[in-house]
Amino acid sequence: MNKFINSILNSYNSDSSHVKVAGMYKGMKFAGLVTSIRAKYGNDIQVTVEDALYSTYLIDGSTLYNRGNGTYENLEVQLA
Repeated sequence: MNKFINSILNSYNSDSSHVKVAGMYKGMKFAGLVTSIRAKYGNDIQVTVEDALYSTYLIDGSTLYNRGNGTYENLEVQLA
């Protein structure tokens, strides 16, 4: 999981406009760009994803790694 999170951080730091996340949130499709990343306690991060309609999704790095958690499903991360 650490390699995965480091890949997200490195891609975001090099060009934040190229980290994309898509999936389902409570049964509805969404896709957007990562607009910010913050560190969480331990080895986790939280990414903020904003879609074209300016809806915001807060997703933990561990949830992205596991491709979902019940609330989020079928998550895919596209790195630069």
